[in-house]
Amino acid sequence: MQPMSPPSDRSGTSSQVALEVIVNLYAAAAVVFVARAVLLVGDVDSRVWIGRFVYRFTDPLVAPFRLLPGAERTFIGAFDLADLTVLAIIALIPLGLSLRHGRAEFPEREAD
Repeated sequence: MQPMSPPSDRSGTSSQVALEVIVNLYAAAAVVFVARAVLLVGDVDSRVWIGRFVYRFTDPLVAPFRLLPGAERTFIGAFDLADLTVLAIIALIPLGLSLRHGRAEFPEREAD
């Protein structure tokens, strides 16, 4: 019979799991906003079930950007500057986070 080993420190594992959950939730939200952009470009109305589903979740988050000057300027279909602003913010958040943490440190490789 083998002796019991002491419990290992799993704090790094739990923080990794939390980070994975946050990244996956962010990715799901980004997909919903990209779907909103596709639906707006295709002029899909909220009477269609997929439009109703996507617009219900995204309209409250886009509404503050409709107060910006020029937000009603449309580009293609119903896709306007407010929607473009939200997509730009969604795209720039990961970029800003990666720049904030700086360059990743890699271990030195040994010469062969």
